[in-house]
Amino acid sequence: MSNKIIIGCGSNQKNPLKQLNRAIALISGKKLIKINKISPIYKTSPIGFSHQPFFLNCVVSAQVKLGPHLLLKKLLIFEKFLGRQRTFKNAPRVIDIDLLTFNDFNKIITQNPILTIPHPELLNRKFTITPILDIEKFFRLSSKGLIQNHTRVIKNQVIIKTKKKIRKSLVNQKTFC
Repeated sequence: MSNKIIIGCGSNQKNPLKQLNRAIALISGKKLIKINKISPIYKTSPIGFSHQPFFLNCVVSAQVKLGPHLLLKKLLIFEKFLGRQRTFKNAPRVIDIDLLTFNDFNKIITQNPILTIPHPELLNRKFTITPILDIEKFFRLSSKGLIQNHTRVIKNQVIIKTKKKIRKSLVNQKTFC
């Protein structure tokens, strides 16, 4: 059975565009994950710890044959492989790969300390909402309705669409590991 997912990727260290390309190549290089769409890349202000560089962020929609917990485990392995070090909340990072949604967009399918789907901060972040709307125009989430209605209430988050692109030649090719 194939599951529809949306993954968020972000970086603000060690050439962020290169890191996003590496992450997406790694994610799509496994036969278990097939990328359908990649959003444009956005330059976004940091949240929480503001004394750090701006991020580059994008989201991907994909099909996966894994369950949510095993998928999260794989994504955490990918982060570690790409050099992610967890120092403190909202710290600068070489890569951040978040599982935002899994299959049914309209309800919480799992909620525990390790994994909550949909991602609990999804509606509080323009850098997830805006790129999702680029690939899923009428995206609904739970009883919150259309997510596009939530961007108006989010304050103090700068988000700018860039002309930077993910290298399509890397998608769905075995590139790493």
